[in-house]
This record gives sequence, C-alpha cells and structure tokens, in this order.
Amino acid sequence: MEVGKVPKLNLLIFAVGVGYALWHLKATGGKFFPNGMKGMTKEERIALREREAATSRLVHAHQPRATGDRPDDAPGEPQVHVIYVVPADVPDRGVDTSGALATSIASWQNWLRRESGGATVRIDTYGNGRPDISFLRLSRKARDLAALGTQLYDTLEALVVRAGFDDGSKLYAVYYDGVGHDACGVGGEGKRIVANFLQTKAAGIPCIDYGLATSPDDPPGYLDYAMLHEIVHQTGAVAPAAPDAGPLNHVRGDTADLMYGGGDPAQRRTLDAKRRNYFNPKGLPGGLRNFAESPFLVWPAP
Repeated sequence: MEVGKVPKLNLLIFAVGVGYALWHLKATGGKFFPNGMKGMTKEERIALREREAATSRLVHAHQPRATGDRPDDAPGEPQVHVIYVVPADVPDRGVDTSGALATSIASWQNWLRRESGGATVRIDTYGNGRPDISFLRLSRKARDLAALGTQLYDTLEALVVRAGFDDGSKLYAVYYDGVGHDACGVGGEGKRIVANFLQTKAAGIPCIDYGLATSPDDPPGYLDYAMLHEIVHQTGAVAPAAPDAGPLNHVRGDTADLMYGGGDPAQRRTLDAKRRNYFNPKGLPGGLRNFAESPFLVWPAP
C-alpha cells in the first residue's frame, strides 16, 4: 500500500461511522449520553456501568418458586416486592421462576440508572441480592375478575393483601396474567399495589405479546417500561400543576417520555428530559411530586 493512501473499505467504514454519529447527535438533541449522565466524569460513568453489570449478574436463569415473602436483605426499608398473580382458570406461564420477570426488572433498572444519573428502585431481595418474586394463584376466575371493570384494581389490591402481602414498608408490583380494564397497567398515589395486566389488549395486541426484555443489557420494551411507569404514578406523579401535565397524571407533548400515556410501543423512552415535570434530583417547585425524592429510590453513595 502506498504511503498516504487509505483503502476504500476503510474509507467506507469511516463514512458509516461518521454518519451514525451525526444521526445519533440529531436523534438525541446533541447528547451522546442519557439525560442523567450529562456532566458525569469518565470515572463516574465507569462506576455507573459497573453498577449496571452488578445488577445484570443478579439475574438467574431459574428461580425457586415462593408463595410468600422471603426474609429480606433490607428489612424495614421501603422497597418494591414483585408478585406474579394468576387467576384460577389461567395457565401458569412460570415467568416468576423462568427468570423472565427478574430480567425485565434488571432491564428497566439499568435504564433508570442511566437516565437518572445513578438511582435505582429498591427491589425486595433475599439471599444477598436475588430479587424476591412471589407467586399467587387466585381462587377467582379471569372472566369474573374482568367483569369488575374499573373496580378490578381495588379488588386485586384486597386479594393481594388478604394473601399475606401486607408489609406496610412495601409496594407490591403485580404482574397479573389476566385482562384489566383499558390499559396495560395501573397505579395510583398511595396505593398498596401497582399492576401490569398481561392480557389486556393495546392496539389490538395482548400486552404480554409486546414481550419483556430478554437480557438485562437490552433496552426495556413496552411492558418493561409500563411497570416503572406505574411505580412513578404511585408517588402521585405527574402532578396536575406540572408544566407539561396532561390527562390522568401523564405528561403531554413528548411521546418518548416515560410518563406519556400510550405512544408507540416500540419507542425508546426518556425520564423527564426537561427535568421540570416529575423528576429532578435538584428539586422541583412546591406542589410538584418529584420521583427523585421517592423513598423507594436508592442513590449511590457520594
């Protein structure tokens, strides 16, 4: 090869790389890092990636089934306990034991860590970091429960509490393998549970068919985001006084926002990109619910 000449293949690779970089800058508004990673030093970004890897290592291919709450790694701390709930006449998918729910949790935890600048939800764990995921088989049939309509949420909450999941320090994240009223999930301020409805149809497709993340390192999918969306709702966000508040405690305008109601199931999400509606570690004006201050969030030590 003559000095000063570059093979055509290398030029092509270089051009593709530059093209991707320009596209990424345009798509992200000039940011190569998620919103929460802006301003981080190289060392801080490395530490964040190491915490992501630690989260990923906690996902096990198979988990033993538990029908109750195991001894906690962090007893008394505010935390989110995950339950797979199945009506009497619905086949058991085994997503609590297959690793599917643990993988989903790890996926949205890693996303949240990047978007927030280091925070994660404190998940109820046992045995030195394994997610404590329970199974609850109901005595009532799916059709009878679906007929409750908007009352299903309160009924599920009562059934979960009656089954012994009544620790006042915990929020119960329910993956309900049945039909809800009109959405893939539901959550409300001060409620004991938030829920994903796996069989409810969104755009004509059962929510479960949108799929859960298959690797902790995958970006979250629609149903993964949905659970975190409902956990944010439990804090009271988005407050009606927020600058971009929309109907039913959602944001309006930005269809990519985690708290937008609906949107394209395939769309990647952001966490309050303008830091003015429901998430800002530096604080929000009085009266606005700030998920950054949720007792269920854990921030890394300074």
